[in-house]
Amino acid sequence: MLDGLKLFLEQNKEGVAPAAGSAVGLFAVALLLHSKAALNMFVPSSSFPIGQVFNWASAAVYLLTTARVSALHRQPPAVYDVNVLLVWFASLSLLLVSFSVSAIRAETKAIFYSVAASATTLVAASVYVVQIENSTVTKGAIAAALVIFASAVFQTAKIVGNSKVSRDGSDFTTTLLGSTRLLSNPDSVLSRDAVNSRFEDYDKLFKGAREKTGAISSEESIKLRQSEYQLMVDSFYDLVTDFYEYGWGQSFHFANRFRDETFRESIRRVEYFLASKLGLNKSHYALDMGCGIGGPMRNIARFSGAKIKGLTINEYQVRVANKNNEKMGLDKQCHVQQGNFMEMPFEANTFDAIYAIESVCHAPDKKGCFAEACRVLKPGGTFVGLDWAVLNDYDPNNLRHVELKEGIEVGNGLPTLETPAQIAKALQDAGLEVVEHFSLQDNYRDPNEIPWYDTLSGRYTLSGFRMTWFGRQCTHLLVTTLEALKIAPKGTVKVSLMLNKTANDIVEAGKSNIFTPSYFFMARKPIKAIK
Repeated sequence: MLDGLKLFLEQNKEGVAPAAGSAVGLFAVALLLHSKAALNMFVPSSSFPIGQVFNWASAAVYLLTTARVSALHRQPPAVYDVNVLLVWFASLSLLLVSFSVSAIRAETKAIFYSVAASATTLVAASVYVVQIENSTVTKGAIAAALVIFASAVFQTAKIVGNSKVSRDGSDFTTTLLGSTRLLSNPDSVLSRDAVNSRFEDYDKLFKGAREKTGAISSEESIKLRQSEYQLMVDSFYDLVTDFYEYGWGQSFHFANRFRDETFRESIRRVEYFLASKLGLNKSHYALDMGCGIGGPMRNIARFSGAKIKGLTINEYQVRVANKNNEKMGLDKQCHVQQGNFMEMPFEANTFDAIYAIESVCHAPDKKGCFAEACRVLKPGGTFVGLDWAVLNDYDPNNLRHVELKEGIEVGNGLPTLETPAQIAKALQDAGLEVVEHFSLQDNYRDPNEIPWYDTLSGRYTLSGFRMTWFGRQCTHLLVTTLEALKIAPKGTVKVSLMLNKTANDIVEAGKSNIFTPSYFFMARKPIKAIK
């Protein structure tokens, strides 16, 4: 193999590697892929032993075939035919075994790498075939074989991705496996056939959006979404929850970032900031209003020691959140239940503290929402939150500003965006004492900080690639391919396109300083009711 790699490097000095060197390089990649699969053998597993046997055996096959191919460049062309056929046969045989093993759901992650290694082996063998007989028929046959093989790889990813989900934060970390779980995994509430119709129901609530500026800012349009609030928000999160976790992580919110911070560190810093404002400790019982899949809840619980109840209107998020809580050993400290924060299923004076992270923007009536928070909060208890808002630089007479505002609303399930003054007034009208309120992004132009929207706009890092513009386009292309192959349910592409357009609107609105997703408020329930 080392001989072959040396040949590959030598023959690629001028930028073009011949078939021999290219194929050897590909076989080396295949070996590395399968080595990753073989490493799973050292990890304790309760899976069926055939998975381990298969991976050890196929790793040995790849080692032998790679060593054999590395020597092929020294042999006359006449012997290529037999060697190539043997290699190709070995590749397809391994794929067949991969399907058999994945069918019994054993060592699923290792199986995926095995199939990837088999695919790379087939490409390497194809390179040799072209070298032997460079005819139109041969090229056509190889192209057809590669298309079939690519489909097989996607189908394998689907089998592996949908056979089980671990709910330990790793389900969407792998690009291909994660993408096959979008809107289609064992915890999904929506059936595959219902995805497209659910999107169409949601889209009707934003009729005219992105077609005519101002179409969804009319009083009639806003009232429609307010009256259909539960359908709108529930449908929205049925459709986007997987995309959010795939592209962003388990905490569905923004954060500005210091120069020496990672994205994950900045997200947790904001959550710890809210916990500190509430003064949470082990003696407290707190409520997370609109908790999503519970990322912030788990981080705050570990940070503060407080017991936390999560509330979300979406059944799928309840399933995912509680499985994550259990998997991470926090099920006795954190629990999520389904409910509407406009009519919360809790007794009055239940919670010591309440927080809401970028969730009350979905409320059809903020005063009513805040009044419910006041009702279930103990006297003297504190309520903090981050809300989406249009800022003072927003001009309702500026058509571009209106376009951006409406783009954010349609892609986030919002009745309408409100101003900081409206948010503060709603808190007061709900019977709460407003302690402070300001945008966490007031100093977003500080050279020592990275703006909250920067993650969406473009710094290309390995950990944050999916969040960038180019990363989102790659995800959209992948999703389009999966839907075309009937692996992803119909309607997945529509959801991806909607979220991509909205991400662009959010970035431009942020750069124009007309919008913030992090308008902070802190309010307190009076010891005695305000008369």
